[in-house]
Amino acid sequence: HEGHMSQFGMNCGSQSARSIGYAKSYKTHLPLKPEDYVAHDTDIIGAAGIFWSLILSSMPTEVTSLVTEKLEENAMPHLASQHVEAGSGYCIKIGEHEVIFPDAMRAPPELYLTCGYSA
Repeated sequence: HEGHMSQFGMNCGSQSARSIGYAKSYKTHLPLKPEDYVAHDTDIIGAAGIFWSLILSSMPTEVTSLVTEKLEENAMPHLASQHVEAGSGYCIKIGEHEVIFPDAMRAPPELYLTCGYSA
């Protein structure tokens, strides 16, 4: 396949080795510092939080409420990673400024990121 696709957040492991945990999808062969992982994951959680807020504000509640209710019924955590704990709130960086949404609901527990990907 052309491009790159990464999973982020909770996953159930590979088909041959099922286990629930956080995805580890870093496309790098160089070791990163722990703070680099935290910064990267914080950026993804922030971008996903903004996107999720846009979905909740623009789609019919008949659709979105079904999703949020099922996530709550099954005690699914909101988006997090092995480097950023589950919880509420997220932040985004705009230039040198950090905008914090401390009480905002994070996106659902799993997402996929693509760049130039085609199947």
